Amino acid sequence: MNKIIQKLRDHRLVYLSAAVGLLLILFPKEFTGIAPYVISAVLIVRVILTVFIKRGNDKFAKRLVLGPATPGDCFVSLVLCGMMIAYGAGSIGPLGSIWAILSLLEAGRELDEMVHEHRYPPIRLIIMLIMTVLAILLLFDPEEHFAFHVRILGIEIILSACQWLGLFKRFGIKEHTEGGE
Repeated sequence: MNKIIQKLRDHRLVYLSAAVGLLLILFPKEFTGIAPYVISAVLIVRVILTVFIKRGNDKFAKRLVLGPATPGDCFVSLVLCGMMIAYGAGSIGPLGSIWAILSLLEAGRELDEMVHEHRYPPIRLIIMLIMTVLAILLLFDPEEHFAFHVRILGIEIILSACQWLGLFKRFGIKEHTEGGE
C-alpha cells in the first residue's frame, strides 16, 4: 500500500487515502461486510481503464497510479470479481487467504531488497517479521482475522499518507518525491 500512496501526485488523493484509512480503523467489521463488493468494483474499474488505455489514450495512462493491467491480470481480476460477487460475504475466507499470501510475498520482496542492498535495518526486519506472523494468522483463520487486518490496513494507509506529506522528516524517514520511489 505504501508504494501505491508514494506514487500519488495529487495531495487531495493522499488526504482521501488517509480518510479511507481512518474509516477502516473505525469501522473494520462494516468494511468486512462490503469488502467483496468494494474490491470487485475497484478491480472492474481497473479492467475498464485498461481497455481504454489499450485503445490509445496514453495521456490518461500516465495519470494512473497502478498503470494498466496486462490481459492476464484483467482475466484474473474478472474471475475474482465474479467469485466475490457470487459468494458475497462467503468470499471473505478466500479473500483473507489471498491477502495473506500477498502479504507473505511482500515480506519476501522486503527480504530480497535487504539482501540486494546488503543492509538489514532492525526496523525493516521487525516489520517484515510482524508482516509474516500476521499473514500466517490470516492464512490459517481468514474469517476470524479479516477485520483485524482491515484495521492494520487503515493504520498502514494513514502512516503512508503521513510519510507522503513529509510528517516524518524529523525522524529521518524518507518522504514523498515527485513520481514516487
